[in-house]
Amino acid sequence: WTRAEMARAYSRTTGDDMRALANKDQLVNRALQVRGVVGLGPSDFASLLEDIATKALLIGWTELPETWRQIARVGSLPDFKQATRAGLSEFSDLERVYENGEYKRGSMSDRKEPLTLGTYGKLGAISRQAIVNDDLSALTSTPRKMGRAANRVPGDLVYAVLTANAALTQDSVTLFNAAHNNLGTGGAISVTTVSEMRALMKKQTDGEGAANGLNIPMSRLIVPVALEDTAMVLAASEFDPASTNNSRAP
Repeated sequence: WTRAEMARAYSRTTGDDMRALANKDQLVNRALQVRGVVGLGPSDFASLLEDIATKALLIGWTELPETWRQIARVGSLPDFKQATRAGLSEFSDLERVYENGEYKRGSMSDRKEPLTLGTYGKLGAISRQAIVNDDLSALTSTPRKMGRAANRVPGDLVYAVLTANAALTQDSVTLFNAAHNNLGTGGAISVTTVSEMRALMKKQTDGEGAANGLNIPMSRLIVPVALEDTAMVLAASEFDPASTNNSRAP
């Protein structure tokens, strides 16, 4: 249905006689001004249009896959005051207790990082002329694009934390830093560089807690879009892609 046809159908529901209104502009104007009852609840023509726009907005929000949910989790904040996310270290390594020996007290440390709730948004208008003309399905395409724009924001914020590499509050050292033992040798994606990265993760310690490596397994390999195929080839290959046919190293 066009918007004008919807307006005429709405008028029949409300009991408003619009038979004398042949002009689409007059039909839409009249429908926007008249309030009535549709179904079991109070509604009006503007609400019907709003419902269509809301559905289109949600379609836009869900139609493009975002990868940030694979590496981050969603939380909640009660207000816009600065909050923190805290975590405890591992418990310190156990020591052997000999006969009649004393159990030593273990230790844990805590760390925290600040975060603040933010509001992101923009207004988008759909004019009465667009409703009358049904121009390029503006009533559905515009909210759909707004939904896609909204869906891009969380991912941009998550990956900005990684690319900004800002100093952490807990130690005033950047996230990726040799002091954190998480900065590998620069180079192209290869068995050598990924192996180094895997080893750095497994050897991670957490200060006052466990002195030995935490043995963190690699779960995701995050790369820019330009290196996606290279990373996929390396991950899916049975043999080292860089090796020759005479040296098929697994």
